[in-house]
Amino acid sequence: MAFTSDQTALWLGRIQHAWSIQQRHHPRWREAAEMVDGTWLARQLGASPDATAVNYAWAYVRTVTAAIYARTPYTFVESEHASFSEFAHSMERVLNYLKRELNLKREIKRATIDAQMTGIGWIETGFTATFGTYDPSKGEEA
Repeated sequence: MAFTSDQTALWLGRIQHAWSIQQRHHPRWREAAEMVDGTWLARQLGASPDATAVNYAWAYVRTVTAAIYARTPYTFVESEHASFSEFAHSMERVLNYLKRELNLKREIKRATIDAQMTGIGWIETGFTATFGTYDPSKGEEA
């Protein structure tokens, strides 16, 4: 299915809007990463040759992550009507399969760590695409 130019413009606008939202958070993310790797204080106060960097942030983050995300949650699906119980059961199996197949446990743990350090955790799933133009007269294919 080919996108029309209007659909492409719509999705490109949405992607650019999401990118601009992420860009607003990048300074905060960098600062949190500096706190974890022990360079934040040196950057704030200046490096001292006698100073020893102690990283309490990473120990805290690892402990809290283990407490929050002790095991992979199981998704339960229940239908409101008895006629849809077979469908609900199949959706439950599909959702749990996708969680394993997409390795969402690792992604959720990473997002949990990001959320602790920065207040927001992004999870990117799906596919990537390359946008551009093509010329069928030159033998290019979409």
